[in-house]
Amino acid sequence: DNPINWANLETVLKSLFSEEDIASATTLKIVGGQNRFQLSGSSTTPSMTYLNSLNITTIDLSTFTGEFYAYALANAKNITTVALGTNITAIPASAFAGCTSLTTVSDTLGNAAVNPGIVDLASTGVTQFSGMQSFRGCSSITAVTVGPDVSSLNYDVFGACSSLTTFGGSVADVRAYPGVLDFSSTNLTALGQSAFSQCSSITTVALGKNIEVLPGNLFTDSKALSSVSDTPEHALANSKVIDLEKTGVTTLDAAGRQFANNEAFTTVTLGPGIKQLPGNVFAGCKALRTLSDSLINATANPNVIDLEKTAVASLDESGWQFANCWNITTVALGTDITVLPPYVFTGCLSM
Repeated sequence: DNPINWANLETVLKSLFSEEDIASATTLKIVGGQNRFQLSGSSTTPSMTYLNSLNITTIDLSTFTGEFYAYALANAKNITTVALGTNITAIPASAFAGCTSLTTVSDTLGNAAVNPGIVDLASTGVTQFSGMQSFRGCSSITAVTVGPDVSSLNYDVFGACSSLTTFGGSVADVRAYPGVLDFSSTNLTALGQSAFSQCSSITTVALGKNIEVLPGNLFTDSKALSSVSDTPEHALANSKVIDLEKTGVTTLDAAGRQFANNEAFTTVTLGPGIKQLPGNVFAGCKALRTLSDSLINATANPNVIDLEKTAVASLDESGWQFANCWNITTVALGTDITVLPPYVFTGCLSM
């Protein structure tokens, strides 16, 4: 009977509860259905300003049947735990963006208590991300699961989640491989641009075989990233190697900057499907010094950017592919690459 929106949270709560009850409450439970549940468009909207002034740390939507709308809980700074239930099937744009204390999401508060510290979307009814930046800037999130119906991640969905280290298809998966983004345990086939940019705690990624395209800015400024392979076992066994040859990746999207400004890995392999390097793809990767078509050849010929052995036939005209890679000393271009775009090796001080 009292629909809640971005303007009226304070009015609704004060019409139902005493000031003392509101002040002592730590959980806000929202039941029933309503159109466009949305407390925020920004941190300054009246309902979000009021919510952030309270002691509420938990939102219970487990029996909510209405529409979970864009910016629903954006910038709710004190919220640590959310029960989504199974009626909410899509996470809209910026739904939790800026929830800097959020650590735990599950279907019920009971399961949230059993699995603290996990954004367990696999336990909920969520089958898709329907907008961009859904969890951007949630700096306390460490682990995420998605269910089998989730096939893609949208633009910047977990960007700037600076504590995120672990991802999987279930709670069992994230517990089996803590510290690994294990896409191989999910049904993901597409990752959005900037999906994990500025995630400064990510170290290890298992891409599986079903992701064919790495979008632009995917891991830009995720400076601790040191290992990528097809499975968690392979990724963990080969630290400091971006081993794309073992994965299903055939294309580095033209938007580029997939690994820009990452400082931990030394070696890259490229599979036979990768025929062009987009702009800035490895720019600022200060530890990079070896690139080849396979880990065997990279190990046999260390300290060489050996494009001759790969299928790369061109460098995107936007340039800067290896700019500011301080440890590169030697490059073998081969005969297929006939044009060097601007600034491709600028700042490579050891060449």
